[in-house]
Amino acid sequence: MGSRSPQPWRDALAYPGVASATRTTLVSAFVAVPVALALAMIALGWIAPTGTARAGLPLVAAKILSWLLATPHAAFALGLAFLIAPSGWLVRLVALAVPIDTPPDLLVPRDPWGLSLAAGIVLKEMPFLFFAGLTALSQLDAARTVGIGAALGYRPGIAWFKLVAPRLYALIRLPVYAALAYALSAVDMALVLGPATPPTLAVLAVDLTHDPDLARRFPAAALALLHPMLTLAALGLWRMLEMALARALRPMPSDGVHAGGVRAVGGARRPHCRLGKSRDRHTRDRFAALVAGRDPAVPDPGGRIVARRCVAARSPGFPGCRRATASPSRSPPHCLRCSARSPGCSASAACRSVRRGGRALAALPLVPSGCRLP
Repeated sequence: MGSRSPQPWRDALAYPGVASATRTTLVSAFVAVPVALALAMIALGWIAPTGTARAGLPLVAAKILSWLLATPHAAFALGLAFLIAPSGWLVRLVALAVPIDTPPDLLVPRDPWGLSLAAGIVLKEMPFLFFAGLTALSQLDAARTVGIGAALGYRPGIAWFKLVAPRLYALIRLPVYAALAYALSAVDMALVLGPATPPTLAVLAVDLTHDPDLARRFPAAALALLHPMLTLAALGLWRMLEMALARALRPMPSDGVHAGGVRAVGGARRPHCRLGKSRDRHTRDRFAALVAGRDPAVPDPGGRIVARRCVAARSPGFPGCRRATASPSRSPPHCLRCSARSPGCSASAACRSVRRGGRALAALPLVPSGCRLP
């Protein structure tokens, strides 16, 4: 008992099914957590983009998510198993309309890749991440940020995902790590939804601990120590994926890609009046400042604030429209007056200013004359 032999580690690594159990654990966790995070972000953008649930159907959806969050994990797993089993309630409901002689031959739940377990973890962790993000949104001035993005020519939903979502993820990073750690170490849901031969790594360690053969206790202890190491390695891998994805998506908030076109002042849609991509360095700087939470007004070396290309409208209806600039004006105070610099581009009718603390943050001669943002 007092010897420090590596034999328990050898026995644990050589135990039948350890490699498959590790694979199932990693697959179920790395499938469930990204899907749950994506669904939570989409739900936040629809239900409560500014931190408060909107009235109507979004408020009802928020209450349903709170019910899912309050349901115990084991009870939720049992209910999901009865729902998705080959002879479960879903198949029985389908059988009312479609004649089915025998249940489908599907290994659901308890599939060998742990996808049923991943589905259960998604449905349980998505409400957790949703309410974590809902709490974090109170620390962000999401309404002002979305308003600035929409004034710069972005639809509110696109502005939310480009300007609010990256900053929101930075605030809920620890809840995401907690969800990943739970997905790697879940025992109650894995016993119901996970595979049995072999089970996940956490269930395998628990089974060896309960084995009547006392010689199995040493490999069980080794697996119990191996599991935190696997969790730390998975968290490190997730962090590296975060950094790689952040580097790849860094140009996204300032790429100038809009959703759809703009509407004419009469309410009719003009199919050729489109918001194009912006190549203006100062516009990209303003969007990068928004993502970083800084003042988005970035003056150019000449003391002028260059607005978005007006708006690179290359349609036949607006020939010669290339760029509009905004220069400081004393009347009215703290306002930026728009002035067109290219023939055929009249931006004064669409001039807007975004204020904070009594001063203008950006002048937005964004659309050619005769158009307005949706």
